[in-house]
Amino acid sequence: MCTSAGRADEDTERTWLLANNADGDGAQSAKRRSQRRFFGVLFAHGTLKDRIVILFAIFAIFVQTIIPPLLMMMLGQFTNVFSKQQAASHVHVNGSDPSPAEIRNATNHEELSHETLKFSCISFFVTIVTFIAAFIQKYQWELIAIKQEHRIRRAFMAQILKLDIAWIEKNKASDISHMLHDHIERLYEGISDHIPTTIFILSAVSLSFMVAVHVQWDLALIMMGMAPAFVILRYIYSWLFAKHMQIEQESLSSANKVVSETFQCIRTVIAFSGQRNSIEKYQRFIEQSKECASKRHNMSAFMEALIWFLMDAVYLLGMCYGVAHLSINRDLGSLIGVLIIMTSVFATLMGIGGHINGTLTTIARARELQEVLDVVPTIDGDINRGEKHTTCDGAIRFENVSFAYPSRPDYQVLDNLSFSVAPGEHVALVGSSGSGKSTIAALILRLYDPDSGTIYLDNRPIRSLNVDWMRHRFGYVSQEPVLFDETISMNVRCGKLLATDAEVEAALDEADALEYIRTLPQQRVAIARAMIRQPNVLIFDEATSALDSEHEAMVQDAIEKVSVGVSSLTIAHRLTTVQKCDRVIVLERGRIVEMGSPSELMTAQGIFYRMAKASVLATVKNRIQQISLG
Repeated sequence: MCTSAGRADEDTERTWLLANNADGDGAQSAKRRSQRRFFGVLFAHGTLKDRIVILFAIFAIFVQTIIPPLLMMMLGQFTNVFSKQQAASHVHVNGSDPSPAEIRNATNHEELSHETLKFSCISFFVTIVTFIAAFIQKYQWELIAIKQEHRIRRAFMAQILKLDIAWIEKNKASDISHMLHDHIERLYEGISDHIPTTIFILSAVSLSFMVAVHVQWDLALIMMGMAPAFVILRYIYSWLFAKHMQIEQESLSSANKVVSETFQCIRTVIAFSGQRNSIEKYQRFIEQSKECASKRHNMSAFMEALIWFLMDAVYLLGMCYGVAHLSINRDLGSLIGVLIIMTSVFATLMGIGGHINGTLTTIARARELQEVLDVVPTIDGDINRGEKHTTCDGAIRFENVSFAYPSRPDYQVLDNLSFSVAPGEHVALVGSSGSGKSTIAALILRLYDPDSGTIYLDNRPIRSLNVDWMRHRFGYVSQEPVLFDETISMNVRCGKLLATDAEVEAALDEADALEYIRTLPQQRVAIARAMIRQPNVLIFDEATSALDSEHEAMVQDAIEKVSVGVSSLTIAHRLTTVQKCDRVIVLERGRIVEMGSPSELMTAQGIFYRMAKASVLATVKNRIQQISLG
């Protein structure tokens, strides 16, 4: 009986591959899609609720930024009231009879007190509103940033674990780790700080300018004419500052690398009198860092002084123009209000350069991640795709399989290879280094797909099978098994996450590990990890090559014990481990040159015979050396 799972919708938490190393039309189309999305890539993992929260946060920014210019205009109008009171006081002090116009413009002390109380109450109210709006927008942006960071980190890790090995080998582990930490950290900073601050600055400048234009359009336009130069200078300053900072950090990093290498190889450095050379290299990088820091500080001082000079110049220009054009329709209060608003505009613009750079960096990082997100893995590990079967006999067949690693496409590792492993048969693969032994194991596990030919499991092409289901049919023990920083029980459970304690103990018992739990070789844990899932096929990839003869014999006994009743494929470096195999396949340059039982091949005195003879001589030589060393 056989059931097949159809293709499911793409995972809502898809993650990324490094697009600069992705090939084919999928990578190109992914790049085009990501380029069209631009700002939207920042929130590609957000829900509808998140988008509503973002809109609400942007509205709170608008509320927060519209209040200050209105409050400043009220302050200007309050100045008019105060100036009228001063005019009335001046009339009474002179003792002259006021004219009708002076009487109409004069205000008494009670009216001034009333206006002061009114202005204070309004100011207090709008201050409360500003506080609430500022709290809401900051809280919402931080909340969205935390959610996005959490989702992206989890999605990134999930995607990395389901990528095919060919992609992983093209990319350095440090690059992947850098994307996981640095890129996502930049996204968090951008969403929580740079983007909302940029929106705040643009909103504050726009709304303040509109209020100023409404009151005195000519004065606002004259003062605003200096804004482009101001923004350009600020942007150039931020860009140069970041550039010199990067060079400085690179120099310091190189200097630290010299220190690290020197102390790691201190014996060699001293033995070859390399202290002076190390000091000179370190000093050279330190001088580069010092020079960049000096340039950065000089530039910072000059640009800060220039920007403040421009601010004072703009304020002076606006004051001169405003005073020169005072009239009955342009009172002193309006002039003061516009001057304060425009001064606040320029003060706000002082911080836009760094935040624009930060926003652009955030978008760039998000675009890189999104380009990777849209690339589809060559080998799809989606648990809902591919065929799943109720039974598996463990029969393996290679039919005209050829393969070259993506990193070395010109070197043919397997060349039109054909062989089969019957259910329950124990087959060994032997050959010199580079003959394709481990590559066969990798192809069976679908870490790669062959360039041509077909691999079958129970007469079904493995390309048609569900990858997760198929891999659970295999138990794999490598030459240097990796144990995670967990308990032995958890390491064994890596083969079956929901295994019970009884199953763990049974697997350890099959691996002959229970009696040696305190001095347990890693191979034994790896064998137990492979056996706990009760596989139909066992693959041993030179599982004993790194052991001494004593431990090799112990582990080999465990391998023979767990191989009873299941198909097994043993990749052998030491030919002493293949003596009890049903069949031996000798490989050379990706082709089968000999095949038969161990006794048949020894009788033929061909390649296998010569390899066995050389292996015995090497073993004897090593044993003699051990005895001579005591």
